[in-house]
Amino acid sequence: YYGADVAGPVFKRIAQKIFTDSPSMNHVKNIDEKVISEENKYAEYYKKVVAEELIVPNVKGMDGMDAVALLENLGLKVKVIGVGRVKKQSLTSGQAFNKNQTIIIELS
Repeated sequence: YYGADVAGPVFKRIAQKIFTDSPSMNHVKNIDEKVISEENKYAEYYKKVVAEELIVPNVKGMDGMDAVALLENLGLKVKVIGVGRVKKQSLTSGQAFNKNQTIIIELS
């Protein structure tokens, strides 16, 4: 009787976690080609952060799922409030952070 009310939200969280942990690489045509896009901008940032110290990216304006994936891949624990695009983030962009530190992103 309550199956959809209980199982639905649980399945949604599991599916979102799998989706954000699995990078999609099927859209890359030529690895040597420089393309100016939002995806490339964050890919370049990710390479820079991994090579150096851990710095919080500016995820304002990003889609919520993309922001969660980026932040979790950097080692942050993410708490999400709302749906849509990122409106606010609790940690200032450019600030250093520790692995497993929590960031709260507010979506609108």
